[in-house]
Amino acid sequence: MHQRGLDSKQRRKTVNWRDYISTDPNICHGQACIRGT
Repeated sequence: MHQRGLDSKQRRKTVNWRDYISTDPNICHGQACIRGT
């Protein structure tokens, strides 16, 4: 089954969620949160 509107390169690309999560003692009391928030 193919996803409509996406070519094979786009379907294979995955998002590295680790790039969007950060921990900083000065932000969110050191808990993990989405980077930039």
